[in-house]
Amino acid sequence: MSPEARKAIRQERSKPLVVTYEAWLREQRALLSSKSEIAKAINYTLDRWTAFTRFLDDGRICLSKALVHGYGRGGILMGVFRRGVSTPIGTGVTD
Repeated sequence: MSPEARKAIRQERSKPLVVTYEAWLREQRALLSSKSEIAKAINYTLDRWTAFTRFLDDGRICLSKALVHGYGRGGILMGVFRRGVSTPIGTGVTD
């Protein structure tokens, strides 16, 4: 798939989910004490939001499971991906 096609699919499928996710994170963060471990985790994500969402605007960024399978044989990440955390739904990327 070309980078342009990948970007178009991500804009259509993933961007609405990411926008909703950011709003949810901000809502949840507002309900928590700043000293809460969950608040710290949310802040960590929000502080890196630009990097987290870069894949939406750059179709050259690969979100393939193949990289994890190649480098993480027998590792935790491989098991996580097998359980379905990384799916083509929303990314437009398939194996």
